[in-house]
Amino acid sequence: MSGYARQTVGLIAEEGGRAEAVAVDIGDELSVRRAVTQVAATFGGPDFAVNNAGIPSTGHILTEMPVHEWERVLRVNLTGTWLRLKYELPVMKQDGGGAIVNVASNGGLYAIPGAPAYVASKHGVVGLSKVAAYEGQFKKQIARAELQRQLRRRIGEQAVQRMTADTD
Repeated sequence: MSGYARQTVGLIAEEGGRAEAVAVDIGDELSVRRAVTQVAATFGGPDFAVNNAGIPSTGHILTEMPVHEWERVLRVNLTGTWLRLKYELPVMKQDGGGAIVNVASNGGLYAIPGAPAYVASKHGVVGLSKVAAYEGQFKKQIARAELQRQLRRRIGEQAVQRMTADTD
């Protein structure tokens, strides 16, 4: 277990809360299922989850991207998010609901030259979130709207329009 995980558990305990750090290989189905099951058995179904799996991959133009790098990035960034949803949603529903935030980054909204695997994976997270919303898994999908609002405030309307053109 990482020092950060132990430190976080300690900080929560100092404030009177209960916490447990669980090691998980985010791209491995059995590992994700075990982690979600362990958390549910220890604390009950999660009330919320933040699916923030992400590793960068830059410096590779599309035609020179090594297959092993492509697969590694998609396994963590996209498959990891899908697996978390696959096992979090049923447990949350069983316990009366909850909230999930899937983090996609700006890479899920527009192209980043030299980062084809990262961009594909984060676009996939946005699409996966839309599918979950359409299937009734999520009550609302607010992350994209909030991100665009924040971008407009920071960099201006015209820049946001250029970045998000034809992304739906």
